[in-house]
Amino acid sequence: MASRHGRALMLVAIVVLGLPILAAADSSLGKVLLDESFKEAAVGSRPAPWLYFTDGGNDVAIAEAPVVGGHALKLSRGGGTVWMPMVSGTVAGEGKSTVRLECDWYLPALSDGTDQVLYVTLRGNVNISTVQVGLGGPGGVTVPQGRDEWAPLGFPIRAGQWGHLSITADPMSRKADGAFDLVVTQGKERAVYPNIPFRPDWQGKYPEELWYTPTFHVGGGSPTRPREAYVTNVRITVVPPREDR
Repeated sequence: MASRHGRALMLVAIVVLGLPILAAADSSLGKVLLDESFKEAAVGSRPAPWLYFTDGGNDVAIAEAPVVGGHALKLSRGGGTVWMPMVSGTVAGEGKSTVRLECDWYLPALSDGTDQVLYVTLRGNVNISTVQVGLGGPGGVTVPQGRDEWAPLGFPIRAGQWGHLSITADPMSRKADGAFDLVVTQGKERAVYPNIPFRPDWQGKYPEELWYTPTFHVGGGSPTRPREAYVTNVRITVVPPREDR
């Protein structure tokens, strides 16, 4: 794959046909790194081994999943530190493996501002968010472009309806040459966005392995109009390399 410098982000959704080529040399292929539906966790609890980051004005805990039943992580933000509430599932190693993160998400309401409601992130060592997707703001779904800009993908997200997210990411060891494919589904709508470049941190650095991943956090909100999001069926698997490299 070419260097990320000068490579334009493809914003048009396409349908990817064909099956990926198996990487027989990868002994980890098919390994499940995380599989969590929260069905055994009590409502109101914060089950291990997830890591929880909250302060005054926000919260994250197990709740009844709207519409579908069962349990989900509920994140609510009405104030406090800008990057809280946040919850992370710890998955270490596999720095040379292609991984797929999947999850179901539900937003009771969409953003009425310029920011996103829910952020889904794959973080590497030194807590660098190489892969990040925003949901529920202008443009429906957004991904980072450059250091500080976000590119709207135009996916028609609807409040009060469950959706599904799938991220297939190159090995983190690829650093600046790495990229990921994004698939977003909600109701009858489905879009595929391939080859989105990895994002360095503010110092231009990239991670080398999975660490504090996956991570979910809610942005925006106020004491009178808190932002909320639900997440469940979180799964990370080692998969064959992406076709579009």
